[in-house]
Amino acid sequence: MDHTGQPDSQSNGFVEPSYEFSSNFDRVHASQDADDGMSGETVPVEEAEAMDSSAGDADIDAEAVVRIVNGIGSFGAIEFSSLTANDVLTTEFTSLQVAHDYYNEYGRIKEFSVRRSKVGRRTKQGAEGEIIWQIFVCSREGERDGKHMQQEDRKMDPRPITRCGCEARIKVHVDNASGRWFVEQFCDNHNHPMLDARFRGLSQSHRVVKEGDLHQINSMRKSGLRVPTIFRAFANQSGGFETVGFEIKDIYNAIEKQRRAGATDAEAVLKLLGTLRATDSGMLENLFWCDGTSRYDYNVFGDVLGFDATYSRNKYKCPLVIFSRVDHHMRTAVFGCAILSKESEGSYVWLLRSFLEVMKGKQPKSVITDGDLAMKSAVSIVFPGAHHRLCSWHLLRNATARVGRPGFLWKFRLCLMGHLEVDEFERIWTDSVADHRLEDHPWIVDMYAKKHSWSNGHIWGKFFTGLKTTSRCEALNMQLGKFIHNGYNLREFVEHFQHYLEFMRRRELVADYKSAYGEPAVKTKLEAIEQFAATVYTKEVFELFWEVLILASNVRVVSTKRTSACVLFEVTMYCKQRSWAVSWAEEDVEFSCSCQRMESFGLPYVHMVGVLVYLNMTAIPRSLILERWTKRAK
Repeated sequence: MDHTGQPDSQSNGFVEPSYEFSSNFDRVHASQDADDGMSGETVPVEEAEAMDSSAGDADIDAEAVVRIVNGIGSFGAIEFSSLTANDVLTTEFTSLQVAHDYYNEYGRIKEFSVRRSKVGRRTKQGAEGEIIWQIFVCSREGERDGKHMQQEDRKMDPRPITRCGCEARIKVHVDNASGRWFVEQFCDNHNHPMLDARFRGLSQSHRVVKEGDLHQINSMRKSGLRVPTIFRAFANQSGGFETVGFEIKDIYNAIEKQRRAGATDAEAVLKLLGTLRATDSGMLENLFWCDGTSRYDYNVFGDVLGFDATYSRNKYKCPLVIFSRVDHHMRTAVFGCAILSKESEGSYVWLLRSFLEVMKGKQPKSVITDGDLAMKSAVSIVFPGAHHRLCSWHLLRNATARVGRPGFLWKFRLCLMGHLEVDEFERIWTDSVADHRLEDHPWIVDMYAKKHSWSNGHIWGKFFTGLKTTSRCEALNMQLGKFIHNGYNLREFVEHFQHYLEFMRRRELVADYKSAYGEPAVKTKLEAIEQFAATVYTKEVFELFWEVLILASNVRVVSTKRTSACVLFEVTMYCKQRSWAVSWAEEDVEFSCSCQRMESFGLPYVHMVGVLVYLNMTAIPRSLILERWTKRAK
């Protein structure tokens, strides 16, 4: 204890402030005189007079050379650890920001954090007046307002108290003649321990996401990288986490600051949208957009449309609907996207009508969905001529949950995915249901009533390009997850989704190149027709046709019959009892088969190819080549 009864400050590590205070008193008054009667806003500096009277103005060496600091690049020539008060008072800065950076770097070396404090303005116009002086203080300056500690409705515990009335500060003032900023006052006394050197760089003022860093962060986020991954990349780039210059929290804060600086979320996203629907109150309700490339793609590949709704790809947790298709490389791609406020029939009707309007009224031949009732109803209203197919993946999942009998599930999968004819389906279904005593099971009864929406045997003849499941949509969602993360607002979501589209289109361009550059080596004895297919189809579609060509050697023509309109071929497969009828309209060189695989997929199936081989054809007839599968599709 000292003689006043107060604890000895030195005994517990604290430094009693001595109020040593330095100033350029004469110079600031000279500067104020030059203001022609204009004075700064009255913002008192607490305790300044007390400090001044306690210590008096420090003498400034009249012959000292003034150091002019014009930016962070000048800091390398300054030995901050050994600066004296006279050194600081004889320093001038080319801007207020440079002055702040100087004091902040001084604090980093001396191991304390700084913050901005009071300002003086040339005119009393609030935030609009030109700043003529500003004070930067130790972050532990002042005291926390008691009202913040006494809130009765507090939801979180108060943060630790860090302010302890520290007097360390610097005040800079603009020089009217030169436009530079000089140090008017400087106090370097702290009443608290300095930060441990281990914590250098962790205090708030020394953690800065610079403009260049932010550009790099934005670029990495557009590439689909999450913030933790970005932070690790910065650490790897700079040689360690301690040399990054900021913490992961600062990245999140910088991103949020960007968001607040821009337009409102709805206003910003409207610049990128094709269609929107708003409520009477102006709240964004439903949102649909696509670009010119998507519209062109739909004109080429819009015969089959898949769409699926998924959640948790935006901060509002609204359903994201992806309109997808299969392109000429057998890959799933996107026609457009929508964000809906809710999954209702009205929302889906609005969405499909908006989609149809943007696509100039072209109706799809077939649509595949996950079976949502609101979705199904909207499809029947907006696309009355389209065949609606239920997603196989969702049906298998529902069968497992509703029935759960392995023996039945195996037969159900066969009925769902197998290449069965209608009579084969009926036999397998009936036997399986009877074997497991499921005749009265509600889900089984409902599925049988909907068999024309999911059974391959009942769907042959409806064009689906091989699309059986929205798992293609779900695969898109997985890819989308690499670019779009939970928590994105609408503007960010649309921007990143567009970046994802660019990525997918680049992949398509690469696939086009691979199909155009070179042709597959001949692997069968049917060289002529194989080479022809290789020149016409894309690489991926040719590989499917090649598998059919291999199987064509198992086709046997049992009989032929000529009619006035065509030649009928009865064909069978090696060691198979079933037969199929292939017709050939000789004059128009048109073929059809009772299996209807050509109508379903757009590629001649094995029975038809077997007849082409039987007729010694060296090329696939034009009537059997669907343009959407060729290299010239786009």
